[in-house]
This record gives sequence, C-alpha cells and structure tokens, in this order.
Amino acid sequence: MLAIIPAKKHSTRISNKNIKLLNSKPLLSYSISAALNSKFVTRVIVSTDCPEIALISKKFGAEVPFLRPKKLTADSSGMKDICRHALIFLEQNEKIIINNIVGLQPTSPLRSAKDIDLAIKLFIKKKAESVMSFNSTKPIEWHKYIKNNKNFYSIIKNNKKKK
Repeated sequence: MLAIIPAKKHSTRISNKNIKLLNSKPLLSYSISAALNSKFVTRVIVSTDCPEIALISKKFGAEVPFLRPKKLTADSSGMKDICRHALIFLEQNEKIIINNIVGLQPTSPLRSAKDIDLAIKLFIKKKAESVMSFNSTKPIEWHKYIKNNKNFYSIIKNNKKKK
C-alpha cells in the first residue's frame, strides 16, 4: 500500500505549518513515522511544492520523487487531485500502477501506525472503495453558539444600542 502525504508550503492560516515544530519535531514527521511503521504501507511519498519540505521529508524517511505543480497548491486542490497527480507520475516515470493508496494529512500528528493498519484492514475486509476517519469537533466559535436540531444558534445577545 502506498502512503501519500500532502504538504504544501503555504497555508491559508499558518505559514509553513507542515514543518512547524511539535515536541521538537516537524509536524509532518509524525505522519511519515506512522506510515513507515505501518504493517501494510510499503512506500511513503510526500507530495510537496517546497524544496525545504522535501529535504525534511527525506530526512525522516519519506520519498519525494517530484515537486508538486503550482496548480495543485491552491486551497481548492483536494486530496483526490494530489493523489491522482502522484499516481500518474509513478505510472509515467516508474511504469508502475498503484491500485490502492492511503492519504495521510500531516495535520493529524496523533494518528498512529496502528490506526493506519486498522483502517487498511477495514478497507480490505469490507472490500471498500474508500475509508475515511473522522473526529468529532466543536465549531470554530464553540463558546458563542449552541447546537439545537443540527443548527447552531448564537447564545450571545447583541447589546448594541440602536440609534
């Protein structure tokens, strides 16, 4: 199973977030390590547009056989587009066809090799087209809203005086 980790240089909210240090290690190194320690992952590729991220990725054991084209660094570029690009690159340049991949976001540093293996086992057992993990979260401004009937309502009154 091929693992693809997308790690572009510029982020909308945090510049260079994929190489920001978390407990003295770059954020993306946690995904690389988890993939390398998976029982099922046989190859780990980081798809990036940044030479610095490429060097860091290689230092932690991932491959970076290409730099991602600029058109695939936009916020609208999804994991599907990034993976498709990597698969086409491998087919054209290494003459190999990959049928199954695992996409690992570098912004999930708590994901373990065991988590990856359990997802892959589920994928195989269910003969699924895809498997995706989710985690419940609070809305961005969780302290201002309450959830009621699948909608969020403000709990802060507007105290502005009308003129």
